[in-house]
Amino acid sequence: MVQMMRQFLYQALPEDSYKAATGKLHVSLTRFTDGESVVVSEFTSKEELIEALYCSCFVPVYCGLIPPTYRGVRYIDGGFTGMQPCSFWTDCITISTFSGQQDICPRDCPAIFHDFRMFNYSFQFSLENIARMTHALFPPDLMVLHNYYYRGYDDAVLYLRRLRELETGAGT
Repeated sequence: MVQMMRQFLYQALPEDSYKAATGKLHVSLTRFTDGESVVVSEFTSKEELIEALYCSCFVPVYCGLIPPTYRGVRYIDGGFTGMQPCSFWTDCITISTFSGQQDICPRDCPAIFHDFRMFNYSFQFSLENIARMTHALFPPDLMVLHNYYYRGYDDAVLYLRRLRELETGAGT
């Protein structure tokens, strides 16, 4: 599955995509040799951008036994050392597929969950998040994926509306 994502990125991204991503996209990696958290945001080519993204979603054993390389160093998924590596930046928008305290994320029923923190990341323990985790490892049918896509879009629109209200003072 990760290999399919890699092939898709090669086809979908324009040759100069790394220029648009440099300095704006921060990719969280975990160095395989020592478990150190590394965040990269400078890319010199489309290939290098895709390699960083590929490393950032490589889960050992599940995706394979030998981690991929970025700039000659082996890395695995950055979530092993920090799910939200930019939480200390004030001008960073945090996004998650899991319900929690991020700027853009699903909003589950507040009466059912408990918050907990792990890997510098806020999670809500809910049945919906358990289903999302299962679907992250074992992809569901296309209709469920479409639903996640549209809910993510709605979550982003909701965030932008809240942000606009804060900036304009609307709703107060």
